[in-house]
Amino acid sequence: MTKNKDGLILLKKPEGLTSFQALGVLKKKLNTKKVGHTGTLDKFASGLLVILTGKMTKFAPYITGMDKTYQATFSFGTTTATLDPEGDFLGEAPIPSLGLIKNVISDSFSGTISQIPPDFSAVHVNGQRAYKLKLKGEKVVIPPRDITINSFDILDWDGKNLKVEISCSKGTYIRSIARDLGLKTGSLAYVSKLNRSVVGPFNSDKSVLGADFSPLDLVSPFDLISNLGRQISFISYDGARDIKQGKKFNPEFITTTSPNFQNGDVALFTEDREFVAMINLISGQPSYLFVASQ
Repeated sequence: MTKNKDGLILLKKPEGLTSFQALGVLKKKLNTKKVGHTGTLDKFASGLLVILTGKMTKFAPYITGMDKTYQATFSFGTTTATLDPEGDFLGEAPIPSLGLIKNVISDSFSGTISQIPPDFSAVHVNGQRAYKLKLKGEKVVIPPRDITINSFDILDWDGKNLKVEISCSKGTYIRSIARDLGLKTGSLAYVSKLNRSVVGPFNSDKSVLGADFSPLDLVSPFDLISNLGRQISFISYDGARDIKQGKKFNPEFITTTSPNFQNGDVALFTEDREFVAMINLISGQPSYLFVASQ
């Protein structure tokens, strides 16, 4: 196994496996506990998990807020308690026409909209996860939140099951979209299949199953930060040593910087592309956001 365990993994999660089970496979292969996700998928769902390892786990906030793209199948005429295939079926309703579905999508599911997350979700309600309260039989009231739908395309319709592709903002629940689309068309609906294909600049085409993961699949810190579009500066080895020892940042540490350099977040690397720190420059005054441990 490679000595360097810092970087990013584009993990392909299969259906039937929890996100944490998928992480467990990587932890064993990398022989480290410092492996974290940037957004989970439900057990019934498949697709892309963006995983950070080692020092790069500190970059999670830069990825969790990125837009995502999903392919989903909405099944009309009934729903479930969890709005997915794992819940108990609840009720029956007439199936709407494709024309009505298209009109409702156009009128109600574009741009910034208000959405109520599912009762069976990880949203915190009075300090507890909503799904845990539901499992106790307690009533859950989750306030609506604004989310953004960038695109909502119909891929297929067989008279009951609607296959769609949705690009949306952080915090969007596809199960809630299915629920609300069903209700707005005078029907019921739930998500029978779900796949995530895109997270920010990362695409599932380059993802790998945990069982097939090898060190060659680890995206380096330099390539990770480049993909995120962050500014990069190279610093001297003496500067890297001083930063790791907790000394004040000195602009003279910098040997080379990004073209069109501007104030803001800057990633610092040594000339051999070892990640050292993330700093923020405001009016030329640097402050450390975080420093990689030795």
